[in-house]
Amino acid sequence: MGAVEIGTMGTVGIAAALLVGCSSGDSNSHGTQVDASSAGGSSLAQPATLLTNCATGLPPCPTGGGVAHGTFSAMLDPKELAPDVPRLITRTEFEKLAQTDFFDDDVRVELIRGVLVTPPMPHPRHEDVIRRLTRLLVLAVGERAWVQVNSAFAADDYSEVLPDLAVVPPGSYATAYPTSAWLLVEVAMSSLRKDRRIKGPLYAECGVPEYWIVNVEKRVVEVHVEPRGSEYSRVTAAAPGDTIRPLLLPGVDISVAEIFG
Repeated sequence: MGAVEIGTMGTVGIAAALLVGCSSGDSNSHGTQVDASSAGGSSLAQPATLLTNCATGLPPCPTGGGVAHGTFSAMLDPKELAPDVPRLITRTEFEKLAQTDFFDDDVRVELIRGVLVTPPMPHPRHEDVIRRLTRLLVLAVGERAWVQVNSAFAADDYSEVLPDLAVVPPGSYATAYPTSAWLLVEVAMSSLRKDRRIKGPLYAECGVPEYWIVNVEKRVVEVHVEPRGSEYSRVTAAAPGDTIRPLLLPGVDISVAEIFG
């Protein structure tokens, strides 16, 4: 099966998707490539504006109480807070919190656009794909780069994320997390919407040259390349039978069939 066009993802509704948890179910050859459409979204909002438009789709309040949805939505709307301004968390502050054991050891937390986000507990199928792809990348990449698994990536001053896999340039990261990557990978089951609409624009803005979304349910790998602004201008889908060749890793061939087993 050849790669098929899936187009680029805009940033409309990025704040709402972020704050509701984004748990929707839903030679540079990447299989048989087809140019992605040039349809893009609106320009990315500044961090403070990312807290708007979250009046619907909020998770249930905790058992035994909690903040009513209407109150929660109002608190996240800068128009309701005016003249006060929402206070976002910087990456430096986030790292200081982590160093003081502010977060429980068994809780994974990401900082995205200044907002703390807790990813869901991984599913066995999700972990199985990560194991398979990790082995493929480590064996193929060798000593040319580091392959990280669920390790922090310092995307910008307001974001420190945990991509499922990352191929980062060789070097020492003993005192600081990587700020650049040759390839980032997210394995998506319930996180597909977040991976497309929130992490995709963030990675494009950081200049990450290649971003894969492994769609476990569809058994397809979305290959995003050519970052321009807050989107990738070329996106293809590779299925079992296709081979993906990462842009900055000549000679590396990744079989999509082997990713899914």
